[in-house]
Amino acid sequence: AIKTAISATMNSTKDYINRTEALRLAGTSYWLLGRPRKALKIWKQSIDTGKLLNARLELSRTYFEAGKRILMSLRNDGNAAKRTIADMKKIIGLTPEECLEQAEKMFLEMELRWDLEELRKVRDIIEINL
Repeated sequence: AIKTAISATMNSTKDYINRTEALRLAGTSYWLLGRPRKALKIWKQSIDTGKLLNARLELSRTYFEAGKRILMSLRNDGNAAKRTIADMKKIIGLTPEECLEQAEKMFLEMELRWDLEELRKVRDIIEINL
């Protein structure tokens, strides 16, 4: 997964349209492999790239992915998640809740019903488990 994500990210230097998405997917791969700081750094690159290229769809989904992953991790390992939240604030400049709020705002502006439903599901799960 990491090799594919790195390859997609490297190829996206030639194809800027896909760079934001490739970085988001790379960040998710690092997250799933238990490397949260690396994931946060890659998601930050995705956010910066999305802003630079005005790639609103993928930018909104990067905010959602980062916020979702960290808040969902609170259910499994609260102490590690709290450290990751502090790291997120330093690296990305937002809390997980702020990332979800930013994603929601962008989803509403673009009228992305499926994404809004996914966001609602995540919030429901978080409320139930916290």
